[in-house]
Amino acid sequence: MPLNSQQLQQFIAAHHIAAEIIHLPGTTLTVTEAAAALDVVPEQIIKTVLFLADGEPVLAISCGTARIAWKRLAD
Repeated sequence: MPLNSQQLQQFIAAHHIAAEIIHLPGTTLTVTEAAAALDVVPEQIIKTVLFLADGEPVLAISCGTARIAWKRLAD
């Protein structure tokens, strides 16, 4: 099941995360591109990665400049 922006906003609110969802015109495939489009530094960008674990959706939210430890998430 895809996570839409409304569901992400609900997650942000439920977990008291200080964040704002901003929809950009066009595609930003990297944190660097998103930061440039918003005229901010990459540290001000968060990234979300949605994956399945045992058939259940899991959402990872991290600082845009942080590396995601895929092996640790797999465990």
